[in-house]
Amino acid sequence: MKKRILVLMLLLCLGLFCGRAYAAQSGEEHLVSVSDISEVFLPRVHSALSEAARQQVSQWQSQNRQQLSSGLLLRVMAMGDSLWLGEGQQFMLLSGTARFAATGELVNTARGTASYAGVAEANARYIVCENAGAYLDAETNCLILASAGAVPAEGCPFQDVERGAWYYGDLMAAYRRGLINGVDPVTYLPYAALTGAEGVKLAACIHQSATAGAVTLTNSIGTLWYRSYVDYARNVGILSAELDNYDAPMTRAEFVHLFYRAMPESAYTQINPIPDGSIPDLPAGVAYRAEIYRFYRAGILTGLVDTEGIADYAFCPENPISRAEVATIMNRMFDETARRRFTIVNS
Repeated sequence: MKKRILVLMLLLCLGLFCGRAYAAQSGEEHLVSVSDISEVFLPRVHSALSEAARQQVSQWQSQNRQQLSSGLLLRVMAMGDSLWLGEGQQFMLLSGTARFAATGELVNTARGTASYAGVAEANARYIVCENAGAYLDAETNCLILASAGAVPAEGCPFQDVERGAWYYGDLMAAYRRGLINGVDPVTYLPYAALTGAEGVKLAACIHQSATAGAVTLTNSIGTLWYRSYVDYARNVGILSAELDNYDAPMTRAEFVHLFYRAMPESAYTQINPIPDGSIPDLPAGVAYRAEIYRFYRAGILTGLVDTEGIADYAFCPENPISRAEVATIMNRMFDETARRRFTIVNS
């Protein structure tokens, strides 16, 4: 990772982020010159900002004219707007407040540090690292300098999901892929336990998405809303038998056992050297142990780290699994670039 960060910083220093400048006019993006940005676009930006912000933008413009010709785009983001940036793309917050959440690592070149989520530091350049992507969410009206290839994204619809939370990037990626949804249009309940019925529904959806390219399953009409998902899961072999209680919380081990069969074996290629016996709370004989190890080795699971009273990388197989954890696992199952690389050394 340090090597990738140094390479990206070196590219910046050499000025290799090439391209043309773009400006937003009338809701569209047009290829324009630096003079067009100065004479047409920036005056419109200035009129929408406070005097203090206008002075900041003017000062920045006079000092950084060359940057506008290096494949970057000045964007005005209204409060609640979101932006998606892919591998190798970058952004800089010029005014306002914004949060970022990445599915991999970002590097803050002003500090030379990597991070996954947080509040964007003003005037610091952030670069999306290899095999990663990032959402940038405006908490106030903002002026952003970003790669021309960055695209507007749908903001988070869930009022109880905190931008910058550890699970935010994976949750939003899973939501935008149609793998998860809320309990209603504005509520996700990230820390609520997942029920058996919800688990079967999600396993059916991820299987259909992986095999058919889209999710077309819908809730059944009547009291047993989950019946359509159960029937699908039984037909494709995800669910070998009916659950005793579809309303009971699903444990973390039960979840892995169910979801392991939702994807083909090829989805679990090992990327992490995790020796047998290294997960502290999975002794021989624990139910579904082999499947849990496959998830760790594939980078889908990392276990608990820096949690008071719990050994690092512990899985806690009998604990209920939360909806935030579910969203994270589902996104990593579906998107191999979102998986985590790490190792555990036997003590």
